[in-house]
Amino acid sequence: MSRLRTISSTNYPENYPSKHNCWWHITAPAGNIVALVFTEFATEGCCDKLKIFDSPIRTGNNQLLIRVLGGDIASPFRVYSRNNYLSLRFESDSSLSYRGFSFTYRAIRPLPTPSAVTRTTRTTTTSSTTLAGVCGFTRQVTTNEPVEFTSPNHPRRYPPNSNCQWTLSTTPGRVVQLTIGRVETELKWDFIEVWDGIRKLARLEGLPATQTF
Repeated sequence: MSRLRTISSTNYPENYPSKHNCWWHITAPAGNIVALVFTEFATEGCCDKLKIFDSPIRTGNNQLLIRVLGGDIASPFRVYSRNNYLSLRFESDSSLSYRGFSFTYRAIRPLPTPSAVTRTTRTTTTSSTTLAGVCGFTRQVTTNEPVEFTSPNHPRRYPPNSNCQWTLSTTPGRVVQLTIGRVETELKWDFIEVWDGIRKLARLEGLPATQTF
């Protein structure tokens, strides 16, 4: 399965049907993982959702990796499995429909596992700021050197009622690449939203796989 293949929602690039329920099951050779690259994703923000599971077949015990819904999610949007299989389920309600989505997939070698906690320190003449575990900051990225930050208390549990905002910017002509190595939150209630200015790129909750924006 090393060859690049494509899957699209029904009728793509026309609107998908209402009251739709579709499953896809992808398996890579042993020792590989599945890499998905979404080239477009546009669904009804409240109700039409794609769920990606860490399971090779449809069962009652599927482990949800990520739930994606909404419109104008930035492309390319990448998702990597933890094992050599993934299952995807798309559900739409009876109201509005949109163009839907299209993604490519292939088998690749497993990605390097990020360290549990990496502390990066910024030092000035008056203060030192540790990015790991800080509940929000504003930072301009000016070099190619990776910077890692984590939720408060990571790798232990984050505090209840946390509301943190991290703002990253860079110089004109450059972009910020964000790789989320691990997310573990309470499904439906605790989440991370990724924004590109005023445009929401994604909402992550539960146990999503590694992703790059």
